[in-house]
Amino acid sequence: MEEGDKKFSEILARTRLGESMREAAYYVFIRGFSISESARRAGVSKSGLREAVARLKRAYRESLGCPRDWEVVTVCLPRDKARRIKKWADRVREKAEGN
Repeated sequence: MEEGDKKFSEILARTRLGESMREAAYYVFIRGFSISESARRAGVSKSGLREAVARLKRAYRESLGCPRDWEVVTVCLPRDKARRIKKWADRVREKAEGN
């Protein structure tokens, strides 16, 4: 199981989503399909899926200890640039926590 699949499964396990909505969420988060396409494939409503996606994103941020009004960003960078960004992110987090 890939890391993204594993994390998705961990977050999904904390929800009470039905099987069809879980399938639709999988299409969105893991397969990269749009809300419309995912809802169509899984046979769920677009509005219900939008709500489920928002809850899952919130749960993911919370699992990382991310404050509610912050965003999670994933990027691929050269190693030296990534180190600089990680150090900067640590400083921002420490400042926000009052350390």
